[in-house]
Amino acid sequence: MKRCVVGVFLTMVLVIVILSGCQEKTRDDGTQTPINSGFIGSWQNVGTSPDNETWTFYTNGTVKYSVTQVFEGNTINSTSWFNYEVKTDNLCLSSIEVSPESPSSYSECYGYAFSDNDSHLTLTFNGTTAFVLAKMQ
Repeated sequence: MKRCVVGVFLTMVLVIVILSGCQEKTRDDGTQTPINSGFIGSWQNVGTSPDNETWTFYTNGTVKYSVTQVFEGNTINSTSWFNYEVKTDNLCLSSIEVSPESPSSYSECYGYAFSDNDSHLTLTFNGTTAFVLAKMQ
């Protein structure tokens, strides 16, 4: 009986240790950086863009950018994936699986601010608002 209790306890400790790493991302230098949980989830662009833009942030440090556009009566859907990292007051995005020399390579940092009880996210670039996003339910 005593061995069973010890086995259950050790299993619980192991599960807790493994799950505690789920909110962290490994940097290139091997160190862990916490992911800001305020970003996690899906966001809709509520700015002036006529396109339907959705950003979905995941706990593994990736973000899916989806856009639906209507061009000459045809609906065009496209999706791009990025890695993201929160550095001080900046949200930095970089292309996934694209060579840095490629013309489609992307790497940019935006200032960010949450508002309205964290239901809105404003991204700025060089002091100018680039995107205003609303958390989707």
